[in-house]
Amino acid sequence: MFEYFVSVPITQVNIATKPMDDNPPGIVVNRSKTFTCTTNAGRPSSRIQWYKSIDNITSLAPPQPDVCNTNCNGKVISSSELLYTGIKSDDGKVIYCSAVNVKGQTVRSENKSIVIWYGPSNVTISPQTQIYTVNESSGSVGPVTCQADDCKPECEVRWIGPTFTSDTSMISSVLNLRNIFRNQTGNYFCSASNEAWNKTSVFISVIVNYGPSNVTISPQTQIYTVNESTGSVGPVTCQADDCNPECEVRWIGPTFTSDTSMISSVLNLRNIFRNQTGNYFCSASNEAWNKTSVFISVIVNCKHFAQVLLYISLKVTEEIK
Repeated sequence: MFEYFVSVPITQVNIATKPMDDNPPGIVVNRSKTFTCTTNAGRPSSRIQWYKSIDNITSLAPPQPDVCNTNCNGKVISSSELLYTGIKSDDGKVIYCSAVNVKGQTVRSENKSIVIWYGPSNVTISPQTQIYTVNESSGSVGPVTCQADDCKPECEVRWIGPTFTSDTSMISSVLNLRNIFRNQTGNYFCSASNEAWNKTSVFISVIVNYGPSNVTISPQTQIYTVNESTGSVGPVTCQADDCNPECEVRWIGPTFTSDTSMISSVLNLRNIFRNQTGNYFCSASNEAWNKTSVFISVIVNCKHFAQVLLYISLKVTEEIK
């Protein structure tokens, strides 16, 4: 008894991606995506070929076992899987497959366009200054422009720094800080990102110089009355509440001017003389600011004047006698 084998040519070849996505599929450079090629039922099984534009890449796709459904009567569904790794130069090419089970009756799938997604290789800033030192309120930083050299899809550029984190970052390619405050001190960097990649620029450091908001003295006595030679004033301590960079503290008074002031936080006058009579104040200053304390007044009772008064008093007494 003879068994006749009747060929049933395939009529359909379907190409898809795993998981399913749109055509064209976005493929991140250096990452992989699986393509499947499946025929309809035919007899005998089909030989499947893979192509990337004009290049045959079948060697990258091992065949899958044929499937014979219930009551298939010898007709099988053939399939193959291609694991493709994204290459930037493949952007714009197509992938398709073809299958044949009867000589001369090759069936081809539709094209799947390749869209390669890639992020920037470099993120640069201009100007390239990396350290900015500015004074509070009056100082500014920028404009500093951030640029990503090549992105697909287009990169979103944002600045991240002390007053805007990755969650509250400033979505802009330009950093422009005006009338800057001390809480803006710190490091800033630019981030360029898309679905494929994220890359950051070098850091820029912002240093904000600020002076004290208050200059205080302790004790808070504002008038000192002392006798010449034996009297003293102090110690009176001067304190500046917050400075960056550190404040230089000096006392200015009758015997030391702003040019010849006493560089010290403590005023200590001993065995005081009449030429030290007058007003004294403390000055705290740095590159950003200068602020002074309240005045303290020093009154010196002169010994000579007291002796003159005693002499006159004695003379008057003698004349009365």
